[in-house]
Amino acid sequence: FGLQKILLIYRDGTINRKSCGTRYIEKLSDLKIIPEAKQALKLLSEKGFKFLVITNQAGINKGIINKKDIKKIHDFIKKDFQQNGIDILDFYVCPHEDYENCKCRKPMPGMFYKCQEDYNINLEKVMYVGDDIKDCYAAKNAGSNFIFVGNPEELKYTEFSSSKCYENLFEAVDDILEFYNKG
Repeated sequence: FGLQKILLIYRDGTINRKSCGTRYIEKLSDLKIIPEAKQALKLLSEKGFKFLVITNQAGINKGIINKKDIKKIHDFIKKDFQQNGIDILDFYVCPHEDYENCKCRKPMPGMFYKCQEDYNINLEKVMYVGDDIKDCYAAKNAGSNFIFVGNPEELKYTEFSSSKCYENLFEAVDDILEFYNKG
């Protein structure tokens, strides 16, 4: 990939709206893409970016969501975004619950390492965008950089309190470009 213009992204709350009722996007009809996210990824795609989605989906092991529905959701996102010139290379999913202590569930960096292995990524030279404190810790644990999209109050009493926060992915585009242009 040479100059790695690969952006790692969390799904719920970053690409699509979080679920209103349950904690999970259980089926395709629950999926609501965030327009600013699609707009941001389109702009970044025009600059040569490709994307990998890293997402915790404990609803699988809880029996709330089945893997077939997750695949339908991800296939839909990939196809819908592809039609807009946005290349999502892959989705990395951790189905485990917190108590299972797996190495892939964020804030653990296992899915980042899998991306690194699969796409020959230098984790120090990529950025992860997410909307949860676990995303910040996962990126830090993997040695990656991160951008937080969401409520800055969530970072207030953490080591990430001075981190830049954005309301949505579109607002973060300039910082993402600046980071990757430094190379």
